[in-house]
Amino acid sequence: MTAVLQVFLSVNELLDLQTLLTAIGRQYAVQDGWYEKRRQVQYLFIVGLSGLAAVAGAFMFWLTRRTDNTVRIALAGLALIGLFILFRAASFHHFDEILWRGNPAFTLGSIQEMAEILIVASSAALYTSGYRKKR
Repeated sequence: MTAVLQVFLSVNELLDLQTLLTAIGRQYAVQDGWYEKRRQVQYLFIVGLSGLAAVAGAFMFWLTRRTDNTVRIALAGLALIGLFILFRAASFHHFDEILWRGNPAFTLGSIQEMAEILIVASSAALYTSGYRKKR
């Protein structure tokens, strides 16, 4: 399931689907007349999303309380990747400004995204190596 999700996220990265989602949201905002208030909507979206992610994360950790820690760490990495993608889709410009700081080849956003993928990959490597049995 994790591999399928990672493939989907790779396709999302290649096709830049979050930009499409942003364009669709912008079109609806203009059509419905609330484009001028989009900053408030973006802010509420990110706050609500963060709260939902915290509740969902706590629930997922509770559900996996008896599984190996490497599985739980991978789950946390996947949750961070998903949250990062949704934040980018919200196109909150203050958030975007932070993410695109640094060297154009290695912005803070790309470093964060690579770190999250590395968390998942490292957890998978530890799990398959039998680390869980040696503890």
